[in-house]
Amino acid sequence: IVEVVVNNVGSKWVLANNSVKITVSSSGCDTVVLGVINMLAPGNQAKAQVGVENKGATTTGTTGNATVSISGIGVSASYAFNATFGVVPYGATYDSVYAHESPSWYNDLKYGIFIHWVCPSPQQILRS
Repeated sequence: IVEVVVNNVGSKWVLANNSVKITVSSSGCDTVVLGVINMLAPGNQAKAQVGVENKGATTTGTTGNATVSISGIGVSASYAFNATFGVVPYGATYDSVYAHESPSWYNDLKYGIFIHWVCPSPQQILRS
């Protein structure tokens, strides 16, 4: 998955009827699931996830040039970047840990502990 952040630097809203689709093209991967932007206000940004798959001869972990293309009615942009194709298997090393990103559901996770302790009354203490 390639996560694309799109900034609306124009003065018009981007709405679902603009049919904005995002693809990633490269010699090392193909887009298998299009990214979609349904609404984006002027001056705001939106994140879209584009599903990609390595082409047959591309080895996992290799790098190469890729281009993000954004197109729709009244919308057109492209951006070139250096991509890493596929996810390298995790290893128990410092470099491997920092090469992997935690999933978005984990980053948004909230965790809490509630402890309730009832102090006995003085009468209960005297009876025992």
